Amino acid sequence: MRFIKKALVLTVFFISFISVFGQDSEINVYNITETEPCQKPEHNNSDFSWRNNFLWDVDFYGLFDNREFKAPHQTPQTIFGARITPEIGLKFLDYNRVCAGISWREQFGENDYEKVKYVLYYKYDQRPFKITFGSFPRTLLTQELPDAILYDSLRFANPLIQGVLLQYEGKSGYAEAYIDWRSKQGIDQREIFSIVSNGRFYYKNLLFAGWNLMMNHYAKPLNGEGYNVVDNIQGNPYIGVNFAKLAPVFDSLQIQAGALISTNRDRGLEVWDTPAGFLAEFDIEWKGLGLHQTFYAGDNQLSLYYKYGSSLHHSDPFYQATTYSRTDIYYRLFRKSPVGIKALFNIHVADGTVQFQQQVVVSFNIGNEMFHKKKMKHNNRIKGDGSF
Repeated sequence: MRFIKKALVLTVFFISFISVFGQDSEINVYNITETEPCQKPEHNNSDFSWRNNFLWDVDFYGLFDNREFKAPHQTPQTIFGARITPEIGLKFLDYNRVCAGISWREQFGENDYEKVKYVLYYKYDQRPFKITFGSFPRTLLTQELPDAILYDSLRFANPLIQGVLLQYEGKSGYAEAYIDWRSKQGIDQREIFSIVSNGRFYYKNLLFAGWNLMMNHYAKPLNGEGYNVVDNIQGNPYIGVNFAKLAPVFDSLQIQAGALISTNRDRGLEVWDTPAGFLAEFDIEWKGLGLHQTFYAGDNQLSLYYKYGSSLHHSDPFYQATTYSRTDIYYRLFRKSPVGIKALFNIHVADGTVQFQQQVVVSFNIGNEMFHKKKMKHNNRIKGDGSF
């Protein structure tokens, strides 16, 4: 726990430090949406207007995912379902809002799971800083983690974060960190939580550097006999080049490369496993037709997967392979609309085996202006996980 407290303090300090750096820069961020500066608050209750301060939003996400996997690292299956997240909220004192709603997920053909989860959170938003506390949708994130750290099927099954989110969005880039409290300790139930940080900063909208970091902590239940405390830490520092400014005919054209490093520890075994490897990604898109290429070479990143599965390791199970290539070919409709349709054909090559996957994603987001500005930037994501 001392390590966790130190990590939290260092994360908050780091975000505060880079915010000072970001404010001094005049560089524009690629795919980061900026809004007009907030006016000076005037806290006069007589000026309160329900029409101007009442917020509403409806977010829909439907997924068909056919995984024709025959590899030892994966299970062949079809994920077919949809979720809808309606929210209402109230804005007050200019920078504050409180929101409530539900997240309803239907996994077609399956009934043994929790369909409805509650949304309830407070958000402070005075650019460049934002703070969110409560149970809130993942769509509030500036950017999702890559599949090498957080698998797409886990994002679909767990659309909410329960904890606190700190964010910085400046002219030169962004940084965010959050705690997701996934399980409360009980007699026979482990305490499980994740600490996540990611960010990216640009130089002249051409060069960029960033990081993705996740720590998963798997504590003992109150009846701890026969259980071990387990930790998993995974990081991905990277650098890249955004060529879209040099070739504006493309909607996206960029390449990035870096390290993928993990630390897996089962304290009952008193063994630290530190796998490491090389991770590279390439994106190109033209008028909705695109290709996303991922390549990994290195050690088995999920060394404790055989024992704890996806409860501890959130990475795509393909990262148990020492060499892995994923090629996503996709087409997107309605690229600048709140409605989106995306079709993907994915090719996975892991340790010499070739696997295929087909995905179709349908999504829309409607709401009044305050919510709508918040989420439109997420429709620009081109990752091959079906998200927009």
